[in-house]
Amino acid sequence: MTNEKMNKLGNIIAVIVLIICALIIWCLVGGIDIVFWFFIIVEFIFGPACFVLYLREVKKGVFKDDSEEEE
Repeated sequence: MTNEKMNKLGNIIAVIVLIICALIIWCLVGGIDIVFWFFIIVEFIFGPACFVLYLREVKKGVFKDDSEEEE
């Protein structure tokens, strides 16, 4: 993926996060149980998915430090 596509994806995800935060605040104020159950189901689906994607990035060496340390 190019940097331009990654930036667009990041912007879309940021908007989604803001919408979800607004829904959570609305649920806390309104006390709507159905939305809480929806978030619980989504959490159980996307939690492990995010973990698997994180492990893939670690395997690629995204967090590897390329600089050499001098002792």
